[in-house]
Parts: sequence; structure tokens; C-alpha cells
Amino acid sequence: MARQKRLARAWNSETGLGTMVSLGLVAMVIGVAAIAIQLVFLSSSQTRLQQTVEAIALASADAKLGLIGNYPCDLARQLAEANVANLYKCRIVGCVVHLELSSKALGIVQYARASAGPKNGP
Repeated sequence: MARQKRLARAWNSETGLGTMVSLGLVAMVIGVAAIAIQLVFLSSSQTRLQQTVEAIALASADAKLGLIGNYPCDLARQLAEANVANLYKCRIVGCVVHLELSSKALGIVQYARASAGPKNGP
């Protein structure tokens, strides 16, 4: 019986409550920071993918115009693989090259599109 009273008093005591609240707040801040870091990483990887597809589209348009000795879609595939991305779509309309790349970051597949070609034809 005495043991039960001691346990009841210890359980109902407010001693150490501040420590528990502080630990809870620290855990919450760490969790929010981890989520924020992942969101920043996803945003930066999407930006990098967009810049990559734009550069590859320009190189492929140069290949289409004969400035680089390669077929535009083959060149785009090689450059995409060198930049750790996948060529999702490659379409050539006239002298304009339309590309779409995909890449995986943190288990999420991201896509980026770009088109390049001469403004007023070849």
C-alpha cells in the first residue's frame, strides 16, 4: 500500500515537467528543421534539372542545325545520362528541339521541359 502511494505521488508530481516540455519542443524544432532541409533540397534539385534540360536543349538545337556532328536526340540522351537524368521525351519540329528530362530526388520523380531552336528558322 505504501508503495502505491509513493507511485501515485510521483506520478502526480510536477517535478521534471519543464524538462519534458523542453525536450518535446527541441524534438519538434529538429523535426521541422529536417522537413525544411528536405524541401530546400527538392527545390534546388528541380532548379538544377531545369538548368540542365535548357543547356541540353541548346546543344541539341545546335546538333539539329549541323553545328555539332550528332543526331539531336542521341546527343540529348548522352548529355542527360552524363548529368544523372533520364531523357523522357525528345521531339523535333522543324529546327526546334523539344526535350523533357526526368530525375529522382528523395524518391520523388521530377520533370523539366525546354525547347530550343532558331528564332526565325535556319
